[in-house]
Amino acid sequence: MKWQRRYQAARTQLTPGHALTPNQGFPGTPDWTGQWLYSQCTVYDDLHPRQQQLLADLGLTPEGARTARPRRIPQAAAFSAGLAHARAWAQEHGHLTVTGDTYHDGYPLGRWLRHQRKRAARGRLPEDRTHALVALDPWWNPPWNMRWQQSLHTARAHTADRPLNTTADLDALPTVTSKWLFTQCASYDSLGHEQRQLLAAWA
Repeated sequence: MKWQRRYQAARTQLTPGHALTPNQGFPGTPDWTGQWLYSQCTVYDDLHPRQQQLLADLGLTPEGARTARPRRIPQAAAFSAGLAHARAWAQEHGHLTVTGDTYHDGYPLGRWLRHQRKRAARGRLPEDRTHALVALDPWWNPPWNMRWQQSLHTARAHTADRPLNTTADLDALPTVTSKWLFTQCASYDSLGHEQRQLLAAWA
């Protein structure tokens, strides 16, 4: 299903009548679309015949797959494209806490953010790019586990306009959220100062 979703996303990004030129790195297609098409070429012979037919419907033939070249994308342009999608997502949802398989308008936003976090962890994300992401969400790359941050936003969504004054209020929530909140209460003293601040601001 993941392959099918990415195929459909690529299909919507291709201009009708546009001839693919895999031997040139798929110029004229959105950056991530060209990258995805090239990745299919690298495993073309291992794809299911129906997948091969679907790619042929896009104009990618077996002959074209054999001559494909990787997409060359200037790093600055690639970052700008990802940042634009991150900005749109943050404006809609208020944060950049997304799972790795999250897409925005066909763009692999979750994968892009995961790559930026890995670069930041290695000290390889330029300061101006870090500032750009922090401006969208101060906690885009929290010092704690991303699962904690994801659980926080899930809990916030489940408790919007609902009081959390008693144990009964917590018990009335979805089980996963209720358990997570009880865990935060039980382990409150072991939480970091900033985590406590996030919980306090929410409450």
